[in-house]
Amino acid sequence: MAACKERCEMVNFCRSAHGAKKTIDNNLLFQNLYELNYPKIFQFLYLKTNHDWAAAEDLTQETFTKAYQHLNRVTYNCNIKNWLFSIASNTLRDHWRRSNNLHQEPLDVNTINLRTTEGLPCDDLIESELRHKFRYIFNTLPPNYRRALCLHECESYSYAQAADIMKMSLTTYTSLINRARIKLKEIVIAHLFSIDNDQLSKSECASISKLISSWMSGHQLCDDVSEPIKHNMRDYFDDHAEQYNKSVCYDYHDLIDDHILGKYPLNQKHLVADFGMGTGIFTANLSRYVQKAHGYDFSERMCAIARDNFRRDDINNVECKNKDFLMLGKDSPQYDYAYCITVLHHLPYPQEAVNKMAATLKRGGCLVISDLHKHKCAEMVEERKDLWYGFTKEQFIKYLTNAGLKNVWAEVHPKLFQAYQTKSGKIAKIATIIGGGEK
Repeated sequence: MAACKERCEMVNFCRSAHGAKKTIDNNLLFQNLYELNYPKIFQFLYLKTNHDWAAAEDLTQETFTKAYQHLNRVTYNCNIKNWLFSIASNTLRDHWRRSNNLHQEPLDVNTINLRTTEGLPCDDLIESELRHKFRYIFNTLPPNYRRALCLHECESYSYAQAADIMKMSLTTYTSLINRARIKLKEIVIAHLFSIDNDQLSKSECASISKLISSWMSGHQLCDDVSEPIKHNMRDYFDDHAEQYNKSVCYDYHDLIDDHILGKYPLNQKHLVADFGMGTGIFTANLSRYVQKAHGYDFSERMCAIARDNFRRDDINNVECKNKDFLMLGKDSPQYDYAYCITVLHHLPYPQEAVNKMAATLKRGGCLVISDLHKHKCAEMVEERKDLWYGFTKEQFIKYLTNAGLKNVWAEVHPKLFQAYQTKSGKIAKIATIIGGGEK
């Protein structure tokens, strides 16, 4: 009787909220929807609001109110459960927008699947310590890191939805959550070493590091998110191509180009590639030493300016390819040497990019990449729409090794720097990192 009374009250509430009377059939339909799905919707919202009973009740009522208002959309072949959960998710998203707080609730450690490596004598220790310490570790992150991780990992919002809630661009959110994951991994490993320092061997510590890395690497952008990032990046470079071509520091390029081109012997028989050529500054220098160079860039405007620059300088052995080199297949040209200059920090998946470039090499061919060394200049990252704050030597070595290259090397050059003036007038000098390997 109580349940029946509750259903009737809900129908009357929705009817008054909607301001219009529904037919008897719709009322009966709604009563059945409410009876069958209320517990599931409430439980979903209760978990999403971090066990806030009052908020979950309010949001559940709001969800069914909206459902009642749109009963005319329900058809016999409609997946009603999915429809209701979609309404609940949108209602929750609106709730967080309205609240506009940091939403810093800790992760529910019991819902996290922490995998361990079989065969280690410390398996049980790792599992228990991670679960025991994870709540504390997570809450040591900066508030914006916790916010970014909670929205996507705990509440299952897409990158685009989370960026909207945090009132930032998709590119900025992607960069933020990537940094948050890296920081979280570093803290977890540090705490594990501290906790187990007297009990674990070096090999076990290495296994723990591998465990955390594999867990964190599982959280990657899905295709439907990486595509918008590519489109945004393409639009940015199309819009700033002329500015980039005029303001680029040729002294810096002369220094870095000489350093890069001297790494491996080039000759007039070689076919080479410049992945992410921009307006062709490095490609032009490269063309002097080889038979033919292919310059790739997915920005149509960048390619157009590069072609103009090559014609102006009477360079005839460069072929501009307005393509995303990440889309190259098995039928792509095979190169003696491949270069990638200051591109990786724009890409969602640096490892995937290095793998793709390495795959285009002939046997015995060489890949050289350069980029910004690890830095903390947030202003530059935001202004230039970067995804990464540069890279360390260890990261370069890992990327190149994982791509199957041998004789891998990486160098940091503080004197080869890019200068950026902050809003406060300070000059940030970002060092250059260069690395390479042979196939």
